[in-house]
Amino acid sequence: RPTLPALATSYSKNELYGIYFQDIIAVGEHWNVMVGLRHDNSVRYSRAANGARSYFSEDALTQRYGVVYQPLPEEVAFYATYAESFN
Repeated sequence: RPTLPALATSYSKNELYGIYFQDIIAVGEHWNVMVGLRHDNSVRYSRAANGARSYFSEDALTQRYGVVYQPLPEEVAFYATYAESFN
């Protein structure tokens, strides 16, 4: 009768954390300016079937900006934004 090999197992865990701050500032009657910052942290732990272990951590601070023009408040608004991301 053949012998079956032991089952190989691996393990992986990802942890993602983020905190965000944003403020909108009125500039005049028809304009608003938005600014924001976000801090992200990503951590990955893993253990391969052969017992090898790895750890990886990465941080990033990203930005967001925007402007809103409301020529007719409560009816029409035009906006433009710029944002960075964390991959």
